Amino acid sequence: MILQEQGRNGTGNSISGNYAGYTGYYNYFNVGAYASDGMGAVQRGLWYASQSGSYGRPWTTPESSIAGGAQFYGTNYVKAGQDTLYLKKYNVQGSNMYKHQYMTNVDGASSEGSIFAEGFTSQQKNTALNFKIPVYNNMPETPCTQPTLSGSPNNKLKGLGVDGFTLTPTFNRDTYSYDLIVDHSVSNVTVSASAIDSKASIRGNGNVSLASGINDISVVVRAENGTERTYTIHVVRQAGGPTYNGGIGGGTSNGSSSSVTVGGPGSSSAGISSGSSSSGVITAGPNGGSVTSTPNTGSSSGGSNVTFSSPGGN
Repeated sequence: MILQEQGRNGTGNSISGNYAGYTGYYNYFNVGAYASDGMGAVQRGLWYASQSGSYGRPWTTPESSIAGGAQFYGTNYVKAGQDTLYLKKYNVQGSNMYKHQYMTNVDGASSEGSIFAEGFTSQQKNTALNFKIPVYNNMPETPCTQPTLSGSPNNKLKGLGVDGFTLTPTFNRDTYSYDLIVDHSVSNVTVSASAIDSKASIRGNGNVSLASGINDISVVVRAENGTERTYTIHVVRQAGGPTYNGGIGGGTSNGSSSSVTVGGPGSSSAGISSGSSSSGVITAGPNGGSVTSTPNTGSSSGGSNVTFSSPGGN
């Protein structure tokens, strides 16, 4: 629920502790966070957090906000029978039917369900799972498709990577599954991702904790029109695997020109030997290909052919 309310990066105004007028207050569950009495949703939620009273308020630390918010949710929703993501939005049980919703977002149950599913490993998803699903009269035999929403349908990434490590295969916006092996000493990784469309949102990126063995990290891109696409990174944490390499960045651009500086005094890079000062820049377009390096002025070696691979595609 916190991931749904605040995102994975931990940068929301409700949990920063620095919101103007409410410094030092936190509201991780966004309890009471709705526009009212001239206050915006964030402001009212922090006003609620600042008041003395029930659920351990005021919430002056992240810990007290999380504990108090969980108590609020358990007391007012779980104990009332609204014990699923669907029922906390669409209350079709008990004596208070059709009222007492946790959030106004009509897509909340669906999006939270997607986030919740990311917490299950592939092995767990292959075991028997029990679902609590309301069944209505006169339902169609087959599921209805989600209505087409307005806005851009572009839900592809232009960059995906894990800081300090190299994915296999090399990122391509049309490749949706990647592999990565890390040493057992690596307990967490930072996933970097960027969308092609600035109006699309991303979840699943940021700092991710790793268990021993196989870990599946799902990076989900949600287009402006609500459609989603998932990129999965299969991470194996085992003894003898690679450790963090500060020279490897997190994001890999696809479909645009890429530049790499090669060489340097006394070094060799990308197949070009350099003696004293033979640094050059190789630029490849979206289709990749074989190019010729152009050494800087004063270089003692030039005209060397190298192959620079840059994945193409739209």
